[in-house]
Amino acid sequence: MARSATRLTPAVLDANLELWRAGARCWSSELHTFLACLGPAHTSALGSRQSLNDGDITAALCEQYDLTWSNLGDPRTPTTAHRPLATYKHWFWAEDKLHEERRTYLHTAAVPHRIALRVANFRFGHQCLRVNQRYTNENLPFASRTCSRCTSGAIDDAAHLLFECTGAALPHVRTRFGALLTPIPTHSDAAGQLQFISNTDNQASMAFFISDCMRAAQP
Repeated sequence: MARSATRLTPAVLDANLELWRAGARCWSSELHTFLACLGPAHTSALGSRQSLNDGDITAALCEQYDLTWSNLGDPRTPTTAHRPLATYKHWFWAEDKLHEERRTYLHTAAVPHRIALRVANFRFGHQCLRVNQRYTNENLPFASRTCSRCTSGAIDDAAHLLFECTGAALPHVRTRFGALLTPIPTHSDAAGQLQFISNTDNQASMAFFISDCMRAAQP
């Protein structure tokens, strides 16, 4: 059945606006919250029942997107507010050529779907790492999110798991993937190491390496 506006539609919308003005949670309140994120120029439209300009909203969304991705801090800095986004931007961002030629691990037939999904979750902040405490109920301060697999006292983040941790069976995993890891320049920092394997031509090997490290890390 096709959906269309009826004579009741204006009355329903008016009632919803009144609910919002009364402080109730409703469609209008959620729309107002969204518009407020785009800037004060957009919030007045709802209360005055002005038409929303699709082009202006799209431009504001693009501006917010650019601001968010350009102001991300270092993943290893305690004060970084959006750590999962910062980790992805600075450590896992794939070069454009990989996407243009569709050569990422997501488009490699040798990588099973379950492995690709595990790697994608890892790149965006997986619960197997204590640094991603937002997934737990512990609410640990940043300095306390240390690795429980080894005695280094290092923050348990993606770089530590893949390249530094000596606990579990991780050194053996790195040995098995020597062909992938050996070409990494010895002077590379955490960002350089992760960017190197993220942009490797051997996307299947990278995916299996991350997946095997994750499995070794989890009890």
